[in-house]
Amino acid sequence: MPITRRQFEMGIDNRIEEWMEKIRAYLCEHRDEAFAKEELRKYFSTTLVESLDERYQRIMQHNKNMDAFNFLSDEWSAFESALSKLFEIRDIEEREIRDVIYYSCKEEAAL
Repeated sequence: MPITRRQFEMGIDNRIEEWMEKIRAYLCEHRDEAFAKEELRKYFSTTLVESLDERYQRIMQHNKNMDAFNFLSDEWSAFESALSKLFEIRDIEEREIRDVIYYSCKEEAAL
């Protein structure tokens, strides 16, 4: 599937762009908070559970340390790329505090 010229220039594909929109929207809805990557992973994993077949959902129920991203590595890759790209284009802020990187919405998002 082709990508747009804008996506080409930004170095993203459709899936990364979708994640960028979801992440930015979530962070901007919670402007007064900053989230670690693992907190974002946990939140967005819950939105992916329905896309897993029942076998993987059962595995997740038995192993509380697993989430949907464990079974959807392409989604995790796109998610991480989206987070990096949002910071790169200065749409979100990133701060390291005591060895944990937190992400927050900027006041005026560009995307």
